[in-house]
Amino acid sequence: MNPLVSSDKDDYKPGETAVISGTGWYLDQSIIIDITEDPPYDYGHSFYADVQPDGSWQFLFPIEERHLGTKFTLHARGVQTDYVATCYFTDGNFRILAGGLPDGTALTTSYQI
Repeated sequence: MNPLVSSDKDDYKPGETAVISGTGWYLDQSIIIDITEDPPYDYGHSFYADVQPDGSWQFLFPIEERHLGTKFTLHARGVQTDYVATCYFTDGNFRILAGGLPDGTALTTSYQI
């Protein structure tokens, strides 16, 4: 079985935490995690995670307000094996609800990234 990496959801809203999990990393003791953003940010994100004896690992990545509309690409690379697995997630979908508006009233919203 090839090592895998996945996120607990495909899309997050600001303030949530992406839970990234790896399985099948039996031959590695640690993982290098590189996260890139689209649109690009001034710097990338690099982290380490320790692999458990069962070949699993977990990493938490906080989603910030500035991430609204961002697509993330995460590459996990085994330090010992150099094996790479990739996953994708976004902070792009959100919903605005308005309540208590008078009958016949419309609400229009827009945002720009």
